[in-house]
Amino acid sequence: MSFIRTRYAPWTIAGLLVLALLGSRCAPSAPKRAERGPAGGGQSDLAQAAMKTYVAPGDLDEYYFFASGGHSGQVYIYGVPSMRHLSTIPSSRRTPPRATVSTTSRRRCSGT
Repeated sequence: MSFIRTRYAPWTIAGLLVLALLGSRCAPSAPKRAERGPAGGGQSDLAQAAMKTYVAPGDLDEYYFFASGGHSGQVYIYGVPSMRHLSTIPSSRRTPPRATVSTTSRRRCSGT
């Protein structure tokens, strides 16, 4: 048992030091302040990112994102960069596909 402890102890310590170093470097920091503009007020990075993605009501988005509705068969349309839900294209089916089989058809297939 002492052989295992002495054999793996340096690697364990080295691994913990690497994790501590990565953890300290990847820790979140406060938002950086932008340089003060002519208005005198600075904006954080989050405020600048929000201003870049803002699309005024009535304006068109640059791109459109078509997302699948999965088993429902619907298609959802979102505007990018505003990420507003613009429309839903319904499926032509009245009911979504089912993963289960009814009891009568199961009996008919199995012969019971």
